[in-house]
Amino acid sequence: MEPKQKVEKNAKVDKLFADSPRVLSLHQRFLKLFEEDLSETQVLSFTETDLTLMSVFFMRIVSVASADPNVGDFYGVSLDHREICKPRSRVQGDVP
Repeated sequence: MEPKQKVEKNAKVDKLFADSPRVLSLHQRFLKLFEEDLSETQVLSFTETDLTLMSVFFMRIVSVASADPNVGDFYGVSLDHREICKPRSRVQGDVP
């Protein structure tokens, strides 16, 4: 059994936003890698379809267009942003 480690918040996540240079560069690097070396690899991507409660209102955190990498299969999942991308526990290995 592996020791449990605290999952730390990554400060770089705060810099992720639609059409940010960092996100666009990462996506272009992914597409290049896929085309050159991974074209036989199956890619499955998911997006949340439910709105996320933020304080007192509901909002969409990631647009469907932004979530779709345009490679492989793409599915909408009936979850909000927290449910689809946040860990259930802040302790690594603490989820069944």
